[in-house]
Amino acid sequence: MITVVVILLIARKNFASQTDLKKLSFEQTIQTREFFITAMIVVLFVIAAFCLWGILVPNISALFSEKTISIGVDYYTSATGPLFLILVFLTGCFPLTSWGVPFTQKLQKIFFLLLALSAAITGWICINLGVIQPLRIISIWVLVFSISVYLFDWIDHAFITNGDHRRFSFVRLFSQFSFRRPRLSSCLIHGSILLMAVGIIGIEFFQKETQFTFKPNETRSFSGFELTFDHLTKEDTPEGYLTTAEFDISQNGKNITTVYPKQKYYETSQQMTTIPGIKSDLKDDLYLILTDSETSAEKQEVAVTIFYNPLINWLWIGGILLCLGGILAYATSLRKEKTSS
Repeated sequence: MITVVVILLIARKNFASQTDLKKLSFEQTIQTREFFITAMIVVLFVIAAFCLWGILVPNISALFSEKTISIGVDYYTSATGPLFLILVFLTGCFPLTSWGVPFTQKLQKIFFLLLALSAAITGWICINLGVIQPLRIISIWVLVFSISVYLFDWIDHAFITNGDHRRFSFVRLFSQFSFRRPRLSSCLIHGSILLMAVGIIGIEFFQKETQFTFKPNETRSFSGFELTFDHLTKEDTPEGYLTTAEFDISQNGKNITTVYPKQKYYETSQQMTTIPGIKSDLKDDLYLILTDSETSAEKQEVAVTIFYNPLINWLWIGGILLCLGGILAYATSLRKEKTSS
């Protein structure tokens, strides 16, 4: 988050000083890139303030009072959730804006057209996923709108204008992201926020958790997956012993992978630790945690807690791209300073 704020401040310093907003009315000013980037900085600062407050309050209460105030997940969700949604919307509008220039009539039509198109796509997604909660619908709509704007902007920059004629260039579709151009870092930064939003929406709205008890060769269904418990093994280790369960995971009758959730017991400290069995891809993550097990000559039985985390990897991918975009933006800023000097 701090990285994004610094990058936005650098961008505003480099470009906003080249424009004169005094000639524009208030209605025109709020349509410029200066306004949107300033609004994004303010929202990020407010989100950071809420997060900092949530971290400091328990420590402050512990210092000055016998009662410790605990800040739960609900605080962060209610305090920063709507702000993050506003940030995603501002990020989505960003490609349509220009420095010191308000929306043209053409861009206004494109803006409302993309809003309508994203609303139709959101309706289709919500019907297929059974989403009926208003906040979830609005969140998906904002995210779909933002992604559609960036796709439009990407394709629009691939056209070459020659007089009154425009032609599509497949080469320019990718050459527009040259490492020497600030456009690459800008798209990485804002695109990474959208990717992180995909992961956050998946975690906040579609995460599932359940507990099952399995017997050998027993199959249970969960969140579109079929989980089959094969067998349980127990082996001695230098620290204590290790219990391993084997589960086959399949979907639509097709085997996907096999995972091995484990429990490791340390004799010296008399502590039990768990090692989850994980199925992970770009679509979702499935965690199997072995919570209890029984193995004997008569029977084998295991209890597992299962977590379904859809789209979570896009959060990590977005974070990596955000750091990369920050490095490129800083390098571009240094190159401009050397050129001007």
